[in-house]
Amino acid sequence: MIIEAQPTFSKILKANFIMAYSRPIIIVINLLGLFYVFQPFIFPSFGTDETFQFIQIVFIGVLLLLPVMIYLRTRKIYISTSVASEKRAYEFTSDKVLITSESFKAEVLWNKIYKIQELREFMLIYTTPYLAYTIPKEAFGDKLDEFRELVKSKPVKQKLRN
Repeated sequence: MIIEAQPTFSKILKANFIMAYSRPIIIVINLLGLFYVFQPFIFPSFGTDETFQFIQIVFIGVLLLLPVMIYLRTRKIYISTSVASEKRAYEFTSDKVLITSESFKAEVLWNKIYKIQELREFMLIYTTPYLAYTIPKEAFGDKLDEFRELVKSKPVKQKLRN
């Protein structure tokens, strides 16, 4: 089965935000940050000392900096690396996944894939816990069920929707 996808900046950015904000540590940091932002309005007499205010500033900084850093990193990679914007062909065979574009070719055996995760708009093929090929689900067209069945038959960690 061959799937072709043209990465766009907005799709890559959206996938990067989803991957970053689905990590438990990022969720916890953001919840703490939100608590420290809204705490003065909820408990006005609590936390008026300098240490608490410093912690509050740090968490507010994290809340603001993390999305900015994700945006800037994604933009830099997309603009400076032609590979990031090239149309890709993903060929899924019984023993491996071939990823091809104008300037690169990758071959990954199924047993070397860390995880395949299905999100609402994307399929993520993780080669490591932190690196994933992002394929928009719209690129699969009517082959999405066939892909799910293929993945289910492979020895790979998977989080698929039905």
